[in-house]
Amino acid sequence: MSQFRGTTLEQDGRWNDKQQKHLASMKFPKIFETKVDISKVQMAVIKQWIIKRVMELTANDDDVIPNYIISMLEEKVRLVLNL
Repeated sequence: MSQFRGTTLEQDGRWNDKQQKHLASMKFPKIFETKVDISKVQMAVIKQWIIKRVMELTANDDDVIPNYIISMLEEKVRLVLNL
């Protein structure tokens, strides 16, 4: 029977979450603190805007990226609304 010695990743300070530190160092506008009632948001309008904006940014008619973004957004909405 072998025994493991040392520390876990959680105990080792060298492996802290770099992204979390980076977000903490960033400055955001005050408007970002405003809460949005997601139940009042018209998702059809948001979906069309996402599709249009992604097409502008990528200059590509591929539906994969907009559909991926929309699916991630819908997942977050389900979590917020507890559906």
